[in-house]
Amino acid sequence: MQREPAASTARQPQRRLALIEPALEHQQASVEVVAEAWQLQGLVETELLGGELDLAGLEVPIHERPQGAPGATPPGSGFCSLANCKTPAVYRFNDIEIDPACREIRRGGVAVHLEPQAFDLLVLLIEHRDRVLAKTDLLDGVWGHRFLSDANLTTRVKEARRAVGDDGASQHTIHNVRGRGYRFVARLADDGPAQLAGPLALIGREEDYARVTAALRAQPLVTLLGPGGAGKTALARAMLSNALLDDVDGGHFVDLSALEPGADVLPAVALALSVSLDAARPATAVSAIARLDALVVFDNCEHVVDSAAELIERLLAVPDRVVRILATSRSRLGVGGEWIHEVAPLDPASALVLFAQRASAARHDWVLDGNDRERLDAMLARLDRLPLTIEMAAARLGSMTFADIVDSLDAGAPVLQVSHRSSGHRHRNLDSLVNWSVGLLPDDRRQVFEDCCVFAGAVTVDDAAVVLGTGLTTVVQLADLAERSLLAADLTATSARYRLLQTVRSPLTARFEASGRASEMRARHARHFASVAADADRRIRCTDEHAGRHRLEGIVPELRAAQRWAQINDPEIADALCTSLHLFTYSSFWNEPEEWARALLAADPLVPAPGAHLLVAGAEANRGELDRAMAHARTASTSPDRRVRAAAWEIMADVAIYSGDYAGTVSAADELRELAAAFEDPHLDAIGVVDHALAEAFLGDPHLGLELIERFDASQCSPSDRGWLSYTRGELLSALADPAAPDAYVSAIELAATVGNYFVASVARMSLATELSRAGERDKALDAYAECLRGYLRHGNLVHALTALRDVVEPLHDSGDTMTAVQLAAATFGDTRRVSYGAQAERLPAVIERLRRSVDDDDSFEQWWATGATLGMYDAVRLAAAALDRRHAPAPD
Repeated sequence: MQREPAASTARQPQRRLALIEPALEHQQASVEVVAEAWQLQGLVETELLGGELDLAGLEVPIHERPQGAPGATPPGSGFCSLANCKTPAVYRFNDIEIDPACREIRRGGVAVHLEPQAFDLLVLLIEHRDRVLAKTDLLDGVWGHRFLSDANLTTRVKEARRAVGDDGASQHTIHNVRGRGYRFVARLADDGPAQLAGPLALIGREEDYARVTAALRAQPLVTLLGPGGAGKTALARAMLSNALLDDVDGGHFVDLSALEPGADVLPAVALALSVSLDAARPATAVSAIARLDALVVFDNCEHVVDSAAELIERLLAVPDRVVRILATSRSRLGVGGEWIHEVAPLDPASALVLFAQRASAARHDWVLDGNDRERLDAMLARLDRLPLTIEMAAARLGSMTFADIVDSLDAGAPVLQVSHRSSGHRHRNLDSLVNWSVGLLPDDRRQVFEDCCVFAGAVTVDDAAVVLGTGLTTVVQLADLAERSLLAADLTATSARYRLLQTVRSPLTARFEASGRASEMRARHARHFASVAADADRRIRCTDEHAGRHRLEGIVPELRAAQRWAQINDPEIADALCTSLHLFTYSSFWNEPEEWARALLAADPLVPAPGAHLLVAGAEANRGELDRAMAHARTASTSPDRRVRAAAWEIMADVAIYSGDYAGTVSAADELRELAAAFEDPHLDAIGVVDHALAEAFLGDPHLGLELIERFDASQCSPSDRGWLSYTRGELLSALADPAAPDAYVSAIELAATVGNYFVASVARMSLATELSRAGERDKALDAYAECLRGYLRHGNLVHALTALRDVVEPLHDSGDTMTAVQLAAATFGDTRRVSYGAQAERLPAVIERLRRSVDDDDSFEQWWATGATLGMYDAVRLAAAALDRRHAPAPD
C-alpha cells in the first residue's frame, strides 16, 4: 500500500501591530513598540487593556481593539488584542475589493457572490498572508475545528480562487505550497515595503531585521549569534514568516532545543521538512533537503553545534543546492561561508519600553515614578538589557514592588557588574537570575518547575497534569510559572502548551537531578506518552484520523525522550511504542522510529520485540526491500499481541501485491478482514477490501474487484482509507476502460488532502497522469508525473517510484526525449528489478521494442541502454525528474 506524510501542523497566529511613540528624554526618534513577540522565545503574551501607560511622566495611550470589530479575536485565543493595527477596513489587490465588515467582495466594481465559508477562508488567508496556513489552521479559523466533510476544503479554496480570478494553474492569489497548505500571495494595495510585517514584529530590532533580510538574499547561510535570552529565536521567526513569499517549498522552523546535547540533528531536520531519512543512505536525505526551494531555520544550535555544522556543510556542498539556512546559536558554527549577525542587547530606549510593557501586563496599575527612572535604567543595564532577563524581572511586579525587586537583586547579587561583558558573562548572569527566580518560588511551584525538566518540548496542561501528578491545579501552576517568564507559553493552539527554554533548562537540570525525583518522573513520562501514542493510533484508524495524526505530530520530542529512556530501562514500553507508531510511520515515511526499532532489536536479540519487527518491516516495504520486509513481518505475525499480528498481515498483503503474488495477496486480505471483524477495526477492514480488489484487477477480473468495493460500507473509515477505496475504484474502472476512472482518482486526491495524506494523493495523481497520457494530454500527464517523482524522491518511496518511472517512459519518448526514455527503461526493467504487473506488465515489452525501433543508430540505443542499466533507483528518479523539469526551462538565446 502507499501512504504519504501528514503536513506539519505547527501554527503561528497573526499578531496585529500597535504603535506607541514615547518621547523619551534621551532619544528624539520614536520607538516602535509592537505586539508581544517574545512568547515563542519563552515569554508569555498578555493583553494590555485600555488605559494610560506613564513612561517617566509621559502619558502614552494604549487602546484595546473593540470587541466584535473586524479581525477581533476572542479572549483567551492567544491572538494579540492590541489596537492601532493598521488593518484596512477594505482589502484591495488587483481589481478586487474585499470588505470583511460588510462581507462583500467586488471585482472591477461589480459584486461577486461567494458562499460564507469560502468568504471566511479567503479573509483568513489574507489576514495571515505572512505564512502558509495548514489544514488545521483553516479548520480552526473557518470550521471551528469540526470534522471536515469530503472535499469540502478543496471545494471552498476553488470557490475563493474563482471569485478573485485565480485558478489552480496560475495561483497568482492563493498559492498551494506543496505538502504544507495554502498562502495568500497577492500584494495588497495598503501593504508597504520594508516593514516588520506579520505576527512577529519585534521591539528595537528594525535594523537587525533589515540587515538579516539583505544577507539572506545573498548568502546561503546566516547565523544569528548572541547570548541566551537576546531574542534570536523571535528574530528568526520574523524572518521566516516574511521569507515564505520567495520560497516555493515554503519556510521551515526546526527547534533543536528538544534534542539531547551532541545528538544527530539530521532526523529532526528531515522530519520538519517531510523528507524521508533512510539511515543506510543519509546522503539521499541530505540531497533532497538541499534541493528544496526553502528557507530553513536551525534554532538553538549551541548544544548540538558539531552535528548542526556538519549537516549544514553537507547541505551547502550539494552541487545544485537551493535551500537557504538561518541558524541561531550562542557560538559560531564554523562553517565556510557563514555570515554572522550578532544579536546585541536592546538599546536603552527599547529596553525601557519592553520593561514598561511587560510591567503593565504583570500589574495593570503599575506606574513608573520619576524618582525610580534612574534606578530602572541602572537595573536594566545590569540585566544586560536582554529581553529575557527584562521579562523575568518585570514579571516579578505581580508579587513584588519595584523597590523590592531592585533591593532583592542587590542583596542576592544575581548579576555581575562587569564592563564590556562577554557572552559568557551574560550567560552566567542569566543562570544566576534563573536560580534567584527559582529561589523565590513557593515550594509547590519550585517542584513543578524543576520537574518540567522531564519534558523535551512543549506539552499540554493535560499531559503535564498526568506526568507531574498535579491534577486540577496544573493549569494554575503552569500559568503562574509562565507569568513569571520561567516557562514559555503558546496560547495559539486549541489547548495551551508550555515548555522550558533551553536557556532556562541549563541551570535547572542540576536541581532536577539532585532532587531524587528524576528517575520516577522519567518512568511516568514514558508510560504516559506510550499510552497517548496507543490512543492516537486508534484514532488514526477511524473517522477521527485528523485528531490522531495531529496528536502524534505534536508530541514527537516526548516520543523521542520516552523511547530513549524505555530502551534502556523498560524494553516492553519501548516495544509498545513501536507498535503504536507503526501505522503512523508506515503511512507518513517518518523513518526515525525505524532506527529506534533496530536499536531495540540489536540490544538483545533474544528478547521478543514484535513491535520493533513491525516498524522495520514497514520501512523496508516502502523502500522496496521486499524479502527482508516479509521476514520481519512474519516474525511479528507470531506475536501474542493481536494489534501486532494484524499489522503484520497488512504488511504481508502489501508485499505480496508488490511482488505480483496475487494469490498471496487475496489470502492475506482475507486474514485482514477476519481480524478486522474480531477487533472492530475499520482500517483493517478497508485495507483488506482494497488489497483483495486490486489483486482481482491484476488477476483479470476487475468486475469482481469493483463489486467488492461497491458493497463495502465505508462510513466508519478514516479519510485516508476512503481515499484508498476511491483510488482502488479508479484502478478498477481504468482496467475496464470506464471514463469515470479520473473522477475516482480526483476524489481520492481530495480525500487524502483533508488529512494531509499526500502519499495517497500522489499515488492517485500518478494513476490520473497515466489516464491523461492515454487520453493524449501528454503535457499535463508529464507535469503530474514530475510532481509525483519529486514527492517519491523526497519521501524515499522507491516501491511506487519504480512504477512511476515505468509509466513515464512512453510519454517522455513521445515528447521527444528518447535518450532519457531509453535510459529509464533500462534502469527499471530486468531481472534485478521488482516485477511489474497488470496492464503495465503487458505494455512494457512493446514499449521497449518501440523505443528500439525509433532510434536510427543501434549503437546509440545500446549505449543509452547500458548507461541506464547502471543507474540505481534514486539516480533514476533524479534523472527522470530533471528531464521533466527541463521541459519548462527557457529556451537559450
